[in-house]
Formats: sequence, C-alpha cells, structure tokens
Amino acid sequence: MFKIKTSQRLFTSFAALCVGVVSYAAELRESVCYIKESKNTSLNCDNVANALQNKSFFSAARKVRDYAGGESHGSGFVIKDDKGKLIVVTNKHVVDDAKYVDLTFEVNGAEVKYARCPVVFVSKNVDIALVNFPSNEVNVPALKFNKDKIKDGSDVWTAGYPALGDKPSWQLGKGVMSNNSVKDEFFGNVDSVAVYQHTAQVDPGSSGGPLLVKDKSGDFVVIGINTWKASYRENTNFSIPIRYYNSVATNDEIAASTTENKSNDVEETAKQFLEEVKKKDADLSSYVANEMLFDMDESAVSALIDNASETRKIELRTKAPVPVMKSIVGEFVFNKVKKIEEVEYSATVKDGDNYKSTYLYKGKEIEVNWKESSDGYKIVSSSSSPEEIERAGESKVIYSQEWSKYFEVGFSKGLSEIYGKKFDASFMVVPVKYFLYGYRLEMGHIVKHKFDQLPETNYYGEVIGGDTTYMKEEEPFLGLAIRLGGQCPFNLAPRGKVFITPYVIGDVGWVISGSADFEAALHTGVRLGYTTKKSNAVFVGAECNFKRMMSSGFESSGDDDGCDFEKRRYFTLSIGYGF
Repeated sequence: MFKIKTSQRLFTSFAALCVGVVSYAAELRESVCYIKESKNTSLNCDNVANALQNKSFFSAARKVRDYAGGESHGSGFVIKDDKGKLIVVTNKHVVDDAKYVDLTFEVNGAEVKYARCPVVFVSKNVDIALVNFPSNEVNVPALKFNKDKIKDGSDVWTAGYPALGDKPSWQLGKGVMSNNSVKDEFFGNVDSVAVYQHTAQVDPGSSGGPLLVKDKSGDFVVIGINTWKASYRENTNFSIPIRYYNSVATNDEIAASTTENKSNDVEETAKQFLEEVKKKDADLSSYVANEMLFDMDESAVSALIDNASETRKIELRTKAPVPVMKSIVGEFVFNKVKKIEEVEYSATVKDGDNYKSTYLYKGKEIEVNWKESSDGYKIVSSSSSPEEIERAGESKVIYSQEWSKYFEVGFSKGLSEIYGKKFDASFMVVPVKYFLYGYRLEMGHIVKHKFDQLPETNYYGEVIGGDTTYMKEEEPFLGLAIRLGGQCPFNLAPRGKVFITPYVIGDVGWVISGSADFEAALHTGVRLGYTTKKSNAVFVGAECNFKRMMSSGFESSGDDDGCDFEKRRYFTLSIGYGF
C-alpha cells in the first residue's frame, strides 16, 4: 500500500487550504463592487467648491468637484431580496443624492461594468442605500447574510475597493469584533440604532462594502455594512448591522414606495419640510433641488457657510458635502426667523409650472417655490434666495474677512507745534479676523527753535544772559517701520454693510534725518467703513499715535528752548481700501 509521508500530507493540506482561500476570495470579488455616480456634467460645481475651499473645507471642496464628474467612489455588495431579485447594498453617503450610479465588478481579473444603475432607496434614518441593476438578466453571485448579533471577539473580514492613489483597489481585511453594540448620536437614534465596532481594515473608498464572517462551510456571510472609521483611534472601525436592512422587505416594494413618494401631494411635502426644519440640524437635502445650490454665486455660498451652525460645519468635514450644503440651503429659507417654532404653514397654490407655498411668521409671509421632479417635489427658490443670501454674505464680510489686505494713507499733525506734520502710507495683511501685520512709510518734518546767537550759560547749561532771540527751523525726516497689531470689527446693524473697527497697532523701524535712528510707536484708533458688493471695503479712520526715539539723530535730544524730540505725539486722519 502506498503511504503518504506526514510532511507530504501537511503540504497537501496547506495547498488545499490556499486553493480554498483563493476560491473564496475570487467568488467574493464577483459579489463586491465599487460604485461611482454616473457622470452629470450639466452641474456647475465650481462656485460651491471654491467657496468651501476658501473656507478651508478642502476635502469637501474636492468631493464637490468630483460630484459632477462622478470621480469619487465607494463600495457595495450584492444580495437577493425576499423575492430572489438581485440588489446592491451600500451607504447613503456613497451615492449622495445621485439618481444613477455605475457598478464595477472584478471577474477573472477583468472589470465588468453596469452603467446607469438606478438608486431605488435611500434611508432617512440609517446610512443605507439600495441600487438596482439596469435589467433583470444580470447574473452576479449574491452573498448570504446573517442578521443575528455576532459575539465580541469573533473573527470578521471587510471587503471593498479603497483608493490606491486615485484608483479603486480590491482589499480584503481581517480583524475581530471589538464591540457588538455601540450606541452614539453620531450613528443615529441611540434608542434604536446600535452598530458594530471592529478592527478589520476600513479605508476611504471602503464605505458601503460588506462586513463578513465565515459560516461552518467556510463561506463568507454578510453581517454588516462598513461605514465609518475613527480617525482619532487605532483600529476602530464601525459597520451598520445588516439586520437594519429589514426595514425594506422586497425590491418591488422599494420601487413601489419610491414611486409613491414621487406622487406625494406638494402640500404635504411643504408641511413635512417645515416640521423637519423645526428639528434642529435635521437632514433637509431631499427637499432641495440641485439647481438651487449649484446656481448660486460663490459669495452666496460663502454666506451660507458663514451662517451655518457648528454642527453643519462639522458635517462638512465628516459627511458627504453636497447633502450637507443642501440642508444648509433648506435652513436658510427661514433665515429671517428668530423662533422657528412660531412659523406656521399657510397655503400652497399652483404658480405656472411650479407650486408656491406660503408660511407665516408674526404676520409676515415667507414664500417657497416647489418644482416636481422624478423623485418628488423640490425647492427651487424662496423669498430668501438668492438676493437675500448674497446680502447676508455681504453683511458678514467684515466678520469672515473676505478682504484680506488693505492700503491706507494718513495725514498726521503733531499735538505740539514742535512735532510738525507728517504723511503716512501703510500696507497691511489681515490673515484672520483679529490679527494684522504689514509695513508703514512716513515722511514729515519737525519744527526746531534755534537761538539766533548763542547766549551766556552757566556751568549747568542754563541761560543766564545775552541774546535769547529764537528762530524756527524745519527739519525733514523719512521713516520705515514693520507693523503688528490687532483689531475687533463690528457691524453697525445685523444685516448692514457699515462696520466700525477699533484697533491697536505697534511698529518698530528707522527714521532718517541726517543719521538713521531707531524708533518705536503705538497707534490706537478706530475705522468706519462700508463693505461693497464685491467683498471689498472702503473706510476712514482716526487715531492717536505715540512715538519714541531710542536715540536721536538730531543735534540734541531737543532744541535750544529745552523741548524734547525723543517723545512725540500725533493725531492722524486716514482713508483706506480693503481688497
């Protein structure tokens, strides 16, 4: 009888195991895809992206630029619904509010793409979205799923297509379940939503991919949807349990519910919109049309960001920016309202091809215009858009420092005759609201009193006799100084363009008058200005400045009648232009 050596058996078992793992991985790739929004080049995203970038939301700006071209991506996976129909599960933030997405699978080393697949369901409460294939004749292997809670310490796997450079790249990661029931307001209602925390790899682009375990036969089984990665912790990733998919029974019911939503009465939508606005920081993106956001000027978008709550600003850094910006647009509909709970719905009437809803606040009407689209009624304009938004943006300029530089010229008169007059020109940079720095050039003269003839003096230099007749002599000087200071701008009205800015500026430099001498000065004053439509400003100013000469370049520290030139005081009037 032929006997296999122990070493041969071990090698054979190891080879079989490798083949099995490769087989599972190959099958898994055929069921997991990467998702990109179908290209929509009709959208002009530049204004929104530029405004976000200028406000230092760099990642959000990049995602908005990708939005029109469909360059950003996430992951998804295939399961069968209760009627055996194939459906792709992913995250809501992966599809944003796209109507169609492209699905790409890897089969035997080659890419298989399904273009313009409709997004048929987006959950309002959980970060889940569902996508249909373009036809019923698609043959893609579906993954099994397990809705039971998985024990802590269990081995888990993540699968998806995080980016390698700019290209989606397959990744299968392994870790353990570290907490099978994490509740936090960030993930949703703490009373009803608990997510999985695990250590398997999740990277940008992995969102929407499956969290997996192996069943007794060694097959991968879906237990969750990979959604979040904690940037402040090591190996701390979160997935939505697949049991939340229970909220949708079948693919047909999804399509039916979507169609039903499209035919919702516009009056009901208008009422629902008000109720959602009354919930602080609620997701309003589904009520706002794309064109309402993307047709705005950059200054109007900047105003929206300035007026947004801190929660919204955090969301711009942590969530898909387009829905967040649309929610900010929705909130601005009621920007004139101080107490949103006092707003009441009035009526909706047909207005040409669109509908006009009226809301009442303390006897004043607020109008909102709705347009019917393929997925329901959307807000296309309101009494706060776009002119009101732009005016708000202009009124916020002095606070957000849209103009970051200014040029100023001033005329100064000495508080004593001997200090003479001088002319100043300053160029200043304002990198943030309260801080400024720059340079100052000054030209002027002082008035010196000279004895016509030297009088008699005693040992101490005191005049004791002789001719004490004075003559006046003007001595010019030129100075250059570096400036550093602070300011505190205020608008004179909540929505006004007029501002007042107290400031304190110190400078150090050199004064040339026969020789070069060191000087230091302190300037305290106030500017009164007007912010123009192009986010520039003109202003006038008044200040007192105090100058100290550390060593005088004049013939002495004073003139012949004992006046001191090392300490000088001036009053200055100035005009300036911010840009």
